Amino acid sequence: MYSVEHVLPMNNALGEGPLWNAVEQALYWIDFTRAQFFRYDPSTSDLQTHDLPYKPGCLAFVEGGGILLATTEGLVHWQDGNPIVLKDNALYHPPNRFNDGAADRQGRFWVGTASDAPENALYRLDPDGSMHRMETGIGISNGIGWSPDNTVMYYSDSGGSGIVFAYDYDLATGTLSNRRTFLPPTGTDAVADGLTVDSDGFIWIAYWNGWKVARYDPAGRLVAEIAMPVQRPTSGAFGGPDLNELYVTSAGDGLDKTQQPLTGDLFKIVTDVRGLPEPYVRLGTIG
Repeated sequence: MYSVEHVLPMNNALGEGPLWNAVEQALYWIDFTRAQFFRYDPSTSDLQTHDLPYKPGCLAFVEGGGILLATTEGLVHWQDGNPIVLKDNALYHPPNRFNDGAADRQGRFWVGTASDAPENALYRLDPDGSMHRMETGIGISNGIGWSPDNTVMYYSDSGGSGIVFAYDYDLATGTLSNRRTFLPPTGTDAVADGLTVDSDGFIWIAYWNGWKVARYDPAGRLVAEIAMPVQRPTSGAFGGPDLNELYVTSAGDGLDKTQQPLTGDLFKIVTDVRGLPEPYVRLGTIG
């Protein structure tokens, strides 16, 4: 039986994209609406808040230092407080903006877009600086994760009724094939949002408007469902010294704090499994 711990009273408007830095033993995440990212050290309870000139959809750690932010301005390398725009968002058909993303284990950065129109796409940034459109016709591009053996990529499209896809994945070439439905729409207000994959190859999904985080086996069978004290959990990331603590972000936009006092806060679920270390993005000659 899993229990949920209330970690920090963040009151994030749209908390998203948690990532654990195993070297620093610290958690990072963003608040899109308030244009901020955060760093939290659980061992000291130190919380740092960084204000950004652009609204971020997600972040990733960069090999060699700093973080890569996917923002309303474009892809931004943030190092020592200095933002450098690497890829201008004008290339990606405004009003679309970058949303969720993740690094694969070859250092490529995968990131999708979101807008009010179903004209969004999934992109792959390679270490040589080239951008490749890998999927089109997406409603709201969201969670991305890979199986431990790198042969399957999971991808949630939160647009409309929501769906989670699975693809065959070629790590050597970074190509996708054989798209199929991993999880169909729930048929309720609950929509699959961010996701992560544990070391056993099971997929953990946060459900926007679903009050829950759920764990599925690689065949798509539900094996655990954890009730959350907030309506809109957004994503999860394994952290802690043993990578067995699932940190969960949440969103408070449009919700009544008098009815949901913990909405927008940060939570932790201590699990009986381990996560996988987060890969770093290889920027190569970009910038």
